[in-house]
Amino acid sequence: MGKDDLAQTLLKGLDVLECVAASKEPISAVSVAERTGISRPTAYRLLISLEEKGYVTRESSSTFKIGSSVMKLCKNELDKHELTEIARPSLKKLCEAIGETSILSILSGTDVINIARVESSRTIKIESKVGSITPAYCTATGKAILAFMEPIKRDEIIARMNFVQRTGHTISSASALQTHLERVKAQGYAVDDHEYDDEMKCISAPVFDMNGKVIAAIGFSGVAFRVEKLDQNEIVRKVVDAASEVSAKLGYKK
Repeated sequence: MGKDDLAQTLLKGLDVLECVAASKEPISAVSVAERTGISRPTAYRLLISLEEKGYVTRESSSTFKIGSSVMKLCKNELDKHELTEIARPSLKKLCEAIGETSILSILSGTDVINIARVESSRTIKIESKVGSITPAYCTATGKAILAFMEPIKRDEIIARMNFVQRTGHTISSASALQTHLERVKAQGYAVDDHEYDDEMKCISAPVFDMNGKVIAAIGFSGVAFRVEKLDQNEIVRKVVDAASEVSAKLGYKK
């Protein structure tokens, strides 16, 4: 393959990746071909290549969505993001106070992405790597953000969700999630109570910018049997205080 052909293939691959990223829902190779103007076989071949490298992932046997490698490319920039630097002291304090890994997450489509963390020093701990992507409907950070979003935007996001029953406690429908989020908003924090993983319990609270818009969530991911031995009211207070501290630094006033 000549340099010109290689360059054209690369450009087509980027067109395919941008097409998948721009789609509001998982997209098929046929639709990618139609939207990019390339042939169906080429679109499918490029999607498979992108899938092998983790830049797209299959939502079903015939549809694709953005994969974790896209976020890994952004990891270094995310680490330098102003929000992560502002939140880091609060994350450290929360980790030390509770003894579990503290995390800061943002919403991306129907998922949440961890953009900062302070890891617990315990031998047995929950892995919550920077750049990791998890479904918003069954994570504390995801639910904390969704609950405080503008209702119209939240409804649009929930309508695109693919509910998978990860454990016996996982919320499994849009209506159940909507009801649950009303409770989250009323109490001011969210709990992942064995919903994403049977061995995990997480608590999170929303972070607001100076305009009162929810932009992230801060909380912790802990080993369930350890977390459940703690004073639940006390650890909730510490999480809410950490989120309030970060929000205040961003200029938010209640």
